[in-house]
Amino acid sequence: MGQLTPDVLELANAHGELRRHAIPHLMKQGSHESAARILKQLIEVSPERVEDLRLAASLFGRLRRRDEALDYARRAIELDPNELATQTSYLMLLLQDGRVEEAGAHAMTLDDRVEEHPKLAAMVLLSLTRSERFEEAAQIAATFDESLITDET
Repeated sequence: MGQLTPDVLELANAHGELRRHAIPHLMKQGSHESAARILKQLIEVSPERVEDLRLAASLFGRLRRRDEALDYARRAIELDPNELATQTSYLMLLLQDGRVEEAGAHAMTLDDRVEEHPKLAAMVLLSLTRSERFEEAAQIAATFDESLITDET
């Protein structure tokens, strides 16, 4: 574990409050790097907090630090593979980083979950088509309940 600043150790007990208030406040002010530093330290203190890992994946993705974002997303998925929003973000990060084959392979592990989450369905199909897995994309698309497809999905 890295060196933690005394203020972060002191705030470890108030972890939830810090995550809920300080980090979003810093992000709204455009202080993304400060928010990232605090979040990294909080994750060192509590590496099993899926919410923090998800937030870190999102934040580092915004900072275009995709390797770190992907690492945090992977860790969150390992701890909570059923959280479909994280799965969606992970696919998006892979595609943004040009890892289309990896995105396609990961998408195939989610093919039975796409009807639960419209944005995941879109990312799975995009991942499969970009990795030129057209047959798999067509098979998944054929299973969709068309009545669930709206302008909002």
